[in-house]
Amino acid sequence: MNTDKLLVFLLVVSMVVSVIGIGYSINKLNKITGFATTDTGFVNITLETNVSVSATTDTVNFGSGYLEATKDYAILKTEDGTTVPTNWTNTSLYNPSDLVLENDGNTNITLNFSSDKAAAAFIGGNGPYFKYASANKDAGACLSGLVASYTDVVAGTQWVCTNLGADTDYDEVYVNISIKVPTGVTAEAKAATFTFTAAAA
Repeated sequence: MNTDKLLVFLLVVSMVVSVIGIGYSINKLNKITGFATTDTGFVNITLETNVSVSATTDTVNFGSGYLEATKDYAILKTEDGTTVPTNWTNTSLYNPSDLVLENDGNTNITLNFSSDKAAAAFIGGNGPYFKYASANKDAGACLSGLVASYTDVVAGTQWVCTNLGADTDYDEVYVNISIKVPTGVTAEAKAATFTFTAAAA
C-alpha cells in the first residue's frame, strides 16, 4: 500500500516536472529570432560612356564660278550664306552651308578633324588660302575651346571644340569655311575631305 502511494506520488511529481519543462520550452521558443521577417533584394545596372559624333550637315558646296577679270583674288565664306563674294562670278546656285557637327553620345567630347589637303593642294594658284573657324549652333554647346578666328587648314589634326557638351538641346557646333581663290588656279572641280574624330573630354 505504501509502495503504491509512493509510485503515485512519483508519477504526479514527474507529470508536474514535465508540464513545467514544456512551458519553459514554449517560452524559450517565443524568444527565438531565427525566422526572418525581412530580407534584401538587389537591382544592378552598369552604365557605360558612349563617345559619338555625327556630321548632320556634311557638305560645303560653293558651286561653280570664276575669278573676275583684272581681280587678284576672291574670298568665299560659308557664313556669308547666299551673298555672292566680290570679285567672283557665280555660274550656279550660290548657297554654301557651314558644316554642322553634333555630339550624339552621352558624355562631353573633344572634337578634332584632319584634312586630306591644305590650301596649295586644294585650291592652287598664286597665294591661296583655306581656313576654318568654329561657332556654337546651339547656345553654349561648346563649353570651351572654340576656334573663334579663321585659322589655316593644315595637314594634321586640328581642334573644333575642346569640350562639346552632350545635352540633347545644346550639342551642335558649326564649322565655318573660308577660301581664297587667287589668280593662276586650274579650272577644274576641287575637293577636300575632313575626317572628324571625338574623344571623351
